[in-house]
Amino acid sequence: MQKTISIWQPEYDFNVVLLVEILALKLRHDPDFKGIILPTSREARLTQFADDTTVISSTVASLKTSLQIINSFGTLSGLNLNKSKTKIMWIGSQKGNKDRIMGFKSITEPIKALGAFLSYDGDKNNEENFFS
Repeated sequence: MQKTISIWQPEYDFNVVLLVEILALKLRHDPDFKGIILPTSREARLTQFADDTTVISSTVASLKTSLQIINSFGTLSGLNLNKSKTKIMWIGSQKGNKDRIMGFKSITEPIKALGAFLSYDGDKNNEENFFS
């Protein structure tokens, strides 16, 4: 006799979405976590889809704050940061910075975040996102 185990657990998925939204709320409202100001004068701090989160930070201190929030969240929720998948891409005046923050690798090659490639090269962004 074989036993079948369902991999999809809707109640688990719903709980994860709720927990990740709590993390997002904490990040959005923490005064020590600063995002970047967009041309529309709005601040961007993070992007999310399900449990995939991209943090957008304007300073190293702010990045450290966000990582402390994420680590505390992981301790409480059991949803921990996947350190092997975590990368840092410096932008603006920090572009090309090789510093490792809290042990995470700094990269200069394009990365894929939430289904879109991000790169320092605008032509490469267009090629990867629209023409490949």
